[in-house]
Amino acid sequence: MEISQIIPHIEALVFGGGWQFLTKPSFHSTIAQLNGDKFLKRLSNAALESLAIIAYKQPITKGEVEAIRGVNSDYSMQKLLEKELIVISGRNELLPGKPLIYSTSRNFMDYFGINSTEDLPKIREVLADQIVEATVIKPEDFTDNSVFEQTTEALAEENEQTDTPNTEAETGDFTQESNEEDYTPESPVK
Repeated sequence: MEISQIIPHIEALVFGGGWQFLTKPSFHSTIAQLNGDKFLKRLSNAALESLAIIAYKQPITKGEVEAIRGVNSDYSMQKLLEKELIVISGRNELLPGKPLIYSTSRNFMDYFGINSTEDLPKIREVLADQIVEATVIKPEDFTDNSVFEQTTEALAEENEQTDTPNTEAETGDFTQESNEEDYTPESPVK
């Protein structure tokens, strides 16, 4: 006999490394009102970035999270702690000041419906869609030879211009004829 036959409003699922009894989605709004709005608000992009860094690099200090993100993460880390998605798992005794070490919590597993951090998608899988191969374009690859010829002519003209020395008028360098009388300093003693 299934649990849903005994209690029609509840279902049993495997999350966070064990079985959990969950209310059915149709009762979500009622239960959310009773439970508070702690999880009704979505995570900000900053909080998601920080959470992803912690999930993949845990255990990690806040300073290391900030070094990866490049910005201050105080607010997002505080919100993640309030939502109990991360926990303080200790201190790094080797670093100056002995900073706190953060890890993901059991609630993190529940929130994202995974059993362990091993179930997180691999970074290669996530970034596979974003990888773009560089395209190398050589003049020989052009089908129209006139483009190749125009390119080589433009390069040849450019080389000719750089080989010829510039005149004074082109560079703006003018030599001033000097008069020794103009440069004699005045004597401070009278």
